[in-house]
Amino acid sequence: MHTASNTNLRSSAAAAAAQERESFESAIRHLLRSGARLHPNGSVITAGNEPLNLSALRDILPSACQTVRGNRSARDICPADYTEPFMKFIDSSPTVFHAVAYFADRLEGAGFVKLTERENWKPKLERGGNYYTTRNGSSIVAFSIPTAYEAGNGVAMAAGHIDALTARLKPVSKKPNAAGYVMLGVAPYAGGMNSTWWDRYVHGSAGGARVADEPAVTSALVGAS
Repeated sequence: MHTASNTNLRSSAAAAAAQERESFESAIRHLLRSGARLHPNGSVITAGNEPLNLSALRDILPSACQTVRGNRSARDICPADYTEPFMKFIDSSPTVFHAVAYFADRLEGAGFVKLTERENWKPKLERGGNYYTTRNGSSIVAFSIPTAYEAGNGVAMAAGHIDALTARLKPVSKKPNAAGYVMLGVAPYAGGMNSTWWDRYVHGSAGGARVADEPAVTSALVGAS
């Protein structure tokens, strides 16, 4: 007999199986990164050339890579769970404009609502709500309102910066063109540590661009090439 409860049980079982498979794959990745390898006979050999049995395998695999919940220690952490997303962020964010766009996407994916400085926020803010706003595409602020918040309760705040050493294009360049190339003036930002990159080729540029699209001006990201 087909019932809603049977469907829910099957869905829960499928979700649990998918989570277990993902946890197992994460655990195997962690094990291989530790220096272990797979022997042609199917056994697992540690970095010290010792064979592993199942009981020893449970001891060395972090519980975070399995399905164990509760208090976690440093031993329970899978480095790849943090390093891989971080490296994806670094690769996709060559400039502050890209970093702001990256975090805006993450916030919207987590249910945050975008606000603009041109609008009145008061009728839009609600207890339990999550919001964010950006300015110039180069800075971003996000905040959450607790469900039990009362005016005067104060706030808890954390801040960081996403700007970096770079050479910025001047908004009005007075450099003459040369050899058929349009020359653009640049200015160092935040002490560019020039000696670390002046002996390298510049493979491309990246940043935020303003495009005249009559009757409006639109913004666009320019990726590194």
